[in-house]
Amino acid sequence: KGGIKAGGNLSTIIVSGEVMNDESYSPRISFHAGSYIQEHFNEHLLWQIELLFSNKGYKKEAEGETTNVSLNYLNWPILLIYKPIKLVEFEFGPELGYMISGEEILNNFDFGIDVGARFNISNKLNAGLRYSYGLPFKMKLSGTQAEGYEVTYQNSVLQFYLGFNL
Repeated sequence: KGGIKAGGNLSTIIVSGEVMNDESYSPRISFHAGSYIQEHFNEHLLWQIELLFSNKGYKKEAEGETTNVSLNYLNWPILLIYKPIKLVEFEFGPELGYMISGEEILNNFDFGIDVGARFNISNKLNAGLRYSYGLPFKMKLSGTQAEGYEVTYQNSVLQFYLGFNL
């Protein structure tokens, strides 16, 4: 089966390494939308692949000023799903991402691990909660004021969504 889905994101960035200019990062609310296909291995085990447009990002505070940073991604979660009963599904798997617009100091490629749960409200409607924990990447700081710093970052996204099976 396949379908469409959309929902909200609560996203931030986790920064590690040398702190740059006492910057702090906090979550921001955004959205995602896309489609999915799902195929059964057996009654309780399935796989699912999705194509999502996901607006991620964070709020950055530096020198008393807050900036909303928007990062637009195309994401491809590839999930293994365990369905213990008809109403509930648990999902786990990798998520590949490509940033189509955002900050130049971040890599265009993103990779994370997703874990979540979905409640099948009816044969057509479902609702879910998913967390995506990005793997660390080095910031591209050459040519910036922070050149020479060793800084890594990770995307962190909590998603709430509604899905509709077609």
